[in-house]
Amino acid sequence: LAPLAWWLAATLSDRPALPHLAAGIATAGSVWVRLWVVPDTYTLYALLGAIGWMAAQRQRVLSACAVGAAAALTRNDGLLLSLCLAVAFPWRAAIAVALSGPAAGAAWMARNTLVVGDAYWEARRILSGSAEYLSLYDGIAHDPLTLTTRLAAAWDALPKVFEYWVSPGLVLLTVPTVIGAWAHRDRGWVRAAAAYWIVPPLIGIVVSPAIVAHGTLYRSGTALWIAHAALAASGLLALGDWGHRVRGYPRVFLPAVLTGAYALVVLSLGSQRAADPGKPSECARVDPLPPGPVFTSQPLAMALSCGRPGVMMSRRTPPETLDHVAAAYGVRFAVTWPGDQADEATLPTEDVPARMPTWRPIGDGLWAVPEGDAF
Repeated sequence: LAPLAWWLAATLSDRPALPHLAAGIATAGSVWVRLWVVPDTYTLYALLGAIGWMAAQRQRVLSACAVGAAAALTRNDGLLLSLCLAVAFPWRAAIAVALSGPAAGAAWMARNTLVVGDAYWEARRILSGSAEYLSLYDGIAHDPLTLTTRLAAAWDALPKVFEYWVSPGLVLLTVPTVIGAWAHRDRGWVRAAAAYWIVPPLIGIVVSPAIVAHGTLYRSGTALWIAHAALAASGLLALGDWGHRVRGYPRVFLPAVLTGAYALVVLSLGSQRAADPGKPSECARVDPLPPGPVFTSQPLAMALSCGRPGVMMSRRTPPETLDHVAAAYGVRFAVTWPGDQADEATLPTEDVPARMPTWRPIGDGLWAVPEGDAF
């Protein structure tokens, strides 16, 4: 991604230091641990965003449409990227770019309807109608949110929106990014990036307040990563010029200090995540079990790390739902954690007898259905 940041920054100015600084910021940001350890859309969406800003800079309509369609197929909120990219184009081309995301999203929803049926729309209704994140694990359609309730939930989620706005620069580079965006506001791709910085979180927290406030913004926000690196570099050079003119500092002083601090903070966050072992691996506990799916609060990690199908089980899942899911997926075993190691979604070991009364303990945090033995 660093070469893309270099190219995008080079379109802003003929100052030789600008693209190199942008590439350095993108490189420093690449050590953010989530880009490497989360099997999700973080890095892919950052790449799509970078290609989209480049297409907008070069006025490549077909490329922008391709990015808009790919974004909609990558994330449910991906159509918002195409709508914002359209800001960079003349009105006729803008219509085509704006429609590329919704068109691809509609095709994907049609496919899901054919494959899954009414359950697909029921799942989406649960997703958009949940006011709190944990209620998503219930698997139950609650009463639809009223407009007042939805707006109240959106208000509660505003701190997450603020994090979305400042997290790409970890606060340190947020002001330089704004300075760079203002200085180059006449450029179409900069206006498009500014629209994407403002519009998606404000729409998202109203449409689906629960999910947007817990992870969606971090994932969709990576589309701004390369744009942020280019604009932050421009703003840093402007601050360097200001410091030289007003305080007599060397022109490289403020850019070097702020970029260095940014790199150290990102490296520190990555090191802390890498050094934190978190919960002990579930693999050692489930490896002796016979093959088959296992109830867990981390089904994706179970599948990727342990090579065993994982089925979601949370502290909010009703007992009757657990029994139904266990029968549907052939789940015979469950793995849980003590309360002091369980997060807000995990069913603690202490609560299993009350929530899963028919399951019997077969080990430390291991449970089995009453039919048949574990070994």
